Amino acid sequence: MSGKIKLPHKCPSCNKTVAQTEKDLSDLFGYRTMNGGVTNQSYCKACRSK
Repeated sequence: MSGKIKLPHKCPSCNKTVAQTEKDLSDLFGYRTMNGGVTNQSYCKACRSK
């Protein structure tokens, strides 16, 4: 991955889902490719599926 991810990461939509570790981030939020690099999704998977 490129760049830095600041943990803990909280979903700005529900303010409930929090990733404390890189595994949590992968499981709860997922990643996306942006401008040739990979970054974490801002919203949790539950909020994105609404």
